[in-house]
Amino acid sequence: MDIVNAGEKKTLVQQANHLFREGRYADAYPLYVKAADLYGEKNFKANLILCDKLKNAESGQTFKYSTDSAAIELVTSSIAESTNKQLVNTQKLLEYYFQRCEELKYKLMDANL
Repeated sequence: MDIVNAGEKKTLVQQANHLFREGRYADAYPLYVKAADLYGEKNFKANLILCDKLKNAESGQTFKYSTDSAAIELVTSSIAESTNKQLVNTQKLLEYYFQRCEELKYKLMDANL
């Protein structure tokens, strides 16, 4: 699996996000695991759940992901379809606000120079 093309360098998180947006959830998952190891699980727990959920929902399988305090179950394909749309929209919003936060951080740093 060639995740980074020649001449195209991306950070681990950018690679994972790119794969997620392409619908390659199984490929994105291990990158999010590495990112969670490097930057803290709390920062990538939602990404891991989304990858698991979407990967299993595509095949119509029952989904079960255990967290510290709860288990999330995906049982029917109709729930999977509506959940997929909601999760994809949520991922897009998370990425947008992350990018916006980074932009504002850099503007603030430039203003302080």
